[in-house]
Amino acid sequence: MGMVLSSQFAALAAARPEQNAATSVTTYYFAQQLGLMTGITTVKALLIKEMRRGLDVTLRGQPGRAGIKGLLPPALAEPVRLVIQKCYYVSPATSLVFLLLAFFIVLKQREIKTF
Repeated sequence: MGMVLSSQFAALAAARPEQNAATSVTTYYFAQQLGLMTGITTVKALLIKEMRRGLDVTLRGQPGRAGIKGLLPPALAEPVRLVIQKCYYVSPATSLVFLLLAFFIVLKQREIKTF
């Protein structure tokens, strides 16, 4: 991630007109930080929601379902523990899908001539 952000900054520094240097760099930095904060918050909320939904669907009718209160207690029955572990696989898969989506959106971008 750091390499991508550094290369974006270098490209901006090389492409910007001298009279707009401060505005360009400030806007870039603001958008970068805002995007990182928004992305992390959104992904966290989506993954928590997906984890809860997956557990509700998968553990429906299981006797150990009431014992789950946020963390995985070691005293749960083995079938219930395995179901919960499988639900954790949703997180990397969801992250990969959204990463690929963002990648293709970036590839579709066109250069905008403003000067």
